[in-house]
Parts: sequence; structure tokens; C-alpha cells
Amino acid sequence: MAGQSDGVHRNRGVSRPGNDERRPGRGGVAVEQLNIHPEATAPDGQSASTRHLHAERGPRHTSWCTGFPSVRPLLRRIDVPAIWDRQRKAWAVPTTRLDDVLVAAEHIDSRFVTVAEVAA
Repeated sequence: MAGQSDGVHRNRGVSRPGNDERRPGRGGVAVEQLNIHPEATAPDGQSASTRHLHAERGPRHTSWCTGFPSVRPLLRRIDVPAIWDRQRKAWAVPTTRLDDVLVAAEHIDSRFVTVAEVAA
């Protein structure tokens, strides 16, 4: 192909350090437009660092979710069956649906997510 050498392509439209401003006519994109370091804010205005979800994956078919603010509205919104476990003080959910909970918490609800595996 003409104009290309050894399969190396130019990264057109990507900002590099020291090139933060848009350069008209050259296809440059400002860092703000790339959203590389977005301000992590939740839909209700709280920062993502104050909103968290901790999930513990059980040895069989049950996982437990806890967090701030309450995890129950999130579970209802994504139609995941849950029951309150008084001993663990967490919502028990099917392990087969735990991935749905984690994705919704992190990407839809803007929560900081941690996961641990319970040994027994």
C-alpha cells in the first residue's frame, strides 16, 4: 500500500502528552474530548469513591453483596433475585447472576466494586 511502511499506522486523532490543544485541520483531538480521566460522579452527584459495592463469591451457588448506598435498589433495577442474609448482613444473590450485578454496579451505578472469594 502506498504511504504506509512495514504495517506501521499513524495514530491520527489521538492526543499525546504535551499536545493538549486541538490542532485544526490535522485531525487532533483534545484530551477533554477523549475522556481519558473523567470525573467519576454518580447520577445523583455523589463521587464514585463514596459509592461502593463489595461482593463475596460463595463456594457453591450463593454470593453476597453489600455496599453503600443500599444495594437492594440496584438489584431490583436489574431483576436479580435477592434475599437478606442476617448472619452475613448482606444480600444473598445467585452466583450465576453475580456478573450482572458487578457490571451494573460499576458501569450503570458508578460504584467502586471489590470482589472476594469465600473459602468455605
